[in-house]
Amino acid sequence: MGLKFKILSGFGILAFMLLIAGVWSIIELRSIGKTVTDILDENYKSIYAAKSMKEALEREDSAILLLLLGKKVDAVNILNSADSLFNSAFNTAKANITLEGETQAVDSISILYSKFSSGWNSLLNDYDINVSDIDLYMNDLHKLFLSVRKAADRLIDMNDKEMYRLGKETENRSRRAIMPGIIAIISAIIFTLLFNYFVNKYMINPIIEITERINKFTTKRINFDYHADTKDEISKLADSVTILAAHVNTDEKR
Repeated sequence: MGLKFKILSGFGILAFMLLIAGVWSIIELRSIGKTVTDILDENYKSIYAAKSMKEALEREDSAILLLLLGKKVDAVNILNSADSLFNSAFNTAKANITLEGETQAVDSISILYSKFSSGWNSLLNDYDINVSDIDLYMNDLHKLFLSVRKAADRLIDMNDKEMYRLGKETENRSRRAIMPGIIAIISAIIFTLLFNYFVNKYMINPIIEITERINKFTTKRINFDYHADTKDEISKLADSVTILAAHVNTDEKR
């Protein structure tokens, strides 16, 4: 095995380790990016839809009070606008069901809102404000309003918890994405130390030994009898110097 192959193989192993670590990190980071996208596309949509439903409900509740105060035109405009907003947000939430139990939460909102909207529609259809209408609002409509809003809060809470869970999972995965880099650095340091040890043992030290023995041979004529077991260019160099030294000794004896 030649010196060139040994050196190139050492650097090749190091490059391979860094390549594996890089690919691993890229895969983890792409996966993390997908997780974040899923959070935004799924849970955040449901949360935003539920908040829009709550906003619509607040408008409708205010419009009912305006209706009871005799402001029918203003109340009708607000109710129609708020009802459209609520239904749009509800359809978004219904189309974005991704969690266990989310279907039941959406169905609950649908049932309660249907009762609530039927109640204020009845007030509009039989518009003649009296004490019984005020009692209807206090005893029925306002309670239904609170029930629908509470159901929307449950939907928000459900998705908030899932976002928190996914956030913690993303945090843990980001740590795992860092690990390949740390492993690669530690492995590179260990491999570099080992590579340096073997380079010194099988290349540098033999060259130093050959140089010292050549000096001893040239100055004191001490026989050059060094032999390297590496079976590479250094071993061939040592054998060539040994043959050369033997020829020199032979020529001098003549």
